[in-house]
Amino acid sequence: MEAELKGTRLFHRIENRAYPLDIPLLSQLTQQAARDLVNELIDGLIALNLRKSFYVVAVEQKALYRRYFRIARNAAFIALTLLQQHACKRLEYKYQSQNVNNTGGTPVYEHGAFIIDRGSAVEEQLDVFNFLGTRDQVSRDMNWQTNYDRWLLENPLSAVSSDCPQLQLADVLLYICARAIEKQGYGWQWFQKMLPLVACRANGTILGLGVTFYPDGTNPATFIGV
Repeated sequence: MEAELKGTRLFHRIENRAYPLDIPLLSQLTQQAARDLVNELIDGLIALNLRKSFYVVAVEQKALYRRYFRIARNAAFIALTLLQQHACKRLEYKYQSQNVNNTGGTPVYEHGAFIIDRGSAVEEQLDVFNFLGTRDQVSRDMNWQTNYDRWLLENPLSAVSSDCPQLQLADVLLYICARAIEKQGYGWQWFQKMLPLVACRANGTILGLGVTFYPDGTNPATFIGV
């Protein structure tokens, strides 16, 4: 691809901040064009019926280090573990298809692709054995067991984002979430724009579901009780 979509690059354009763009197509984007691109991207994902299918795990590494001093718990593996748990919970939801006489039919399960952006800051390549050990330990600590082998067809496979459009879309959405969590707050217009994509409960709350902070109690003030 000539131009890889990345949240940092797009929002440098949207916010009219200086940024060394060495990709010709992105360099030609105007501020309004970048804004329109992100708006259309989010609207398109909503129109594709991907509502409530986006999950974010924010790991506070200083709190993680204080809580698990000298214990090898890689933040990326913990985030991946919690995301897999959410994916398995989602697959366990089912509904009964209705017959013409509304007596109920066979269970219908939800299946799909599980796309993760674990961040460019993570330099360590995915070590499957390390991940599996962390996953099982975190699950034991949370007193919640899930049948990973039943729901997940294979262990995670890594990919290069420039070759994977799905990862590029996840990167843009993740950037918006990260900015809202770290700086702008829950009410930031771009986070509110993508909020229909974030997994939520029936009452609309997202904390601990669509947006999970780990360890517990590390969520910023603007994300308390949402």
